Amino acid sequence: NFISDLGFELPFRQALLEAGRSGLKVVMEFHKEANGAVSGMHQLLSLIIPANQRGFTNLLTSPDGIIRRVNLSVPDPITGKRHPSVALAVARLIATDTLMESLPEETLINYIGPPSTHPGNHPRFAYASFYNVLEMARQNPEKLRQDFNGKHVLLGFCTIDDAKAVPWGYMPGIEVHANIINSIVRKEFLQRGGAWVTPVIVLAFFLLQLLVYTRYARWGWAVTFLFATGWAWTVFQLFTSGLVLPFAAPFLFVLSNGLVEGIRVYRATDGERKFIRNLFGRYVNDLVIESMLSMPVDQVLKGRRVQICVLFIDIRGFTKFSEKREP
Repeated sequence: NFISDLGFELPFRQALLEAGRSGLKVVMEFHKEANGAVSGMHQLLSLIIPANQRGFTNLLTSPDGIIRRVNLSVPDPITGKRHPSVALAVARLIATDTLMESLPEETLINYIGPPSTHPGNHPRFAYASFYNVLEMARQNPEKLRQDFNGKHVLLGFCTIDDAKAVPWGYMPGIEVHANIINSIVRKEFLQRGGAWVTPVIVLAFFLLQLLVYTRYARWGWAVTFLFATGWAWTVFQLFTSGLVLPFAAPFLFVLSNGLVEGIRVYRATDGERKFIRNLFGRYVNDLVIESMLSMPVDQVLKGRRVQICVLFIDIRGFTKFSEKREP
């Protein structure tokens, strides 16, 4: 029948009713349609699950396919009443304070680390096989109560079919929701700067590089490296504190400025070397030319005082001697 097709068969419904009678708080999820309407499962859940214990599981996907944002609530297109996400519904049961009522409709997900299911990663969230839980319930229910007493448990799949693309790689959808709940409960939200942040940062880098390149042109490569690595370090440190700043645009701007300045300095230096070689190459030794080329052009034009020894030699009768000989 219709209810059975939705996976809402009688044993499951009876289990939910029994959990409610025992005081166990159960939050059920449903899927929100593209037009904002809720699925039929939500209507069925409303028969036995309170409104504050129901939430949608939809996640927002960026154009590159990465999940970075989430809707914490959405309005019903018919009634106008806001439906919470499943993460917000769970967080409200964990931390019942006024913050839960003043959250934004949409926010960035503050992932606390790589997926716990990846080999070698330190688990951020503890995983337990549902099969092992059922076996423990049959064989050692007391240990089951001890292990799960006071814990908040999320039930879901951890298979590749439910893997979601996140900034850390691929993560089970259930762990994505765990990260969202963690951010809400701990009040550790990511904050993104406004649209004015990128132009202001780029302008600041432009003025700083212009000032440094004007006074210390020969050290342009070092300044470029310092600015680029400094910006990468700054963005990372602020990100760990919950502030998201644009990285790519300022970083690429600094590198492109450094490349243009490097080309300009190279061409200017090459022109100066050619000028000095053409000017003095016909009159002085090559060693003198190389010495002059190793100095900045302004020092060459200024000159410097040194002590030298000059020896003038003349051969007696050399003029008449050379006139009678072939060159």
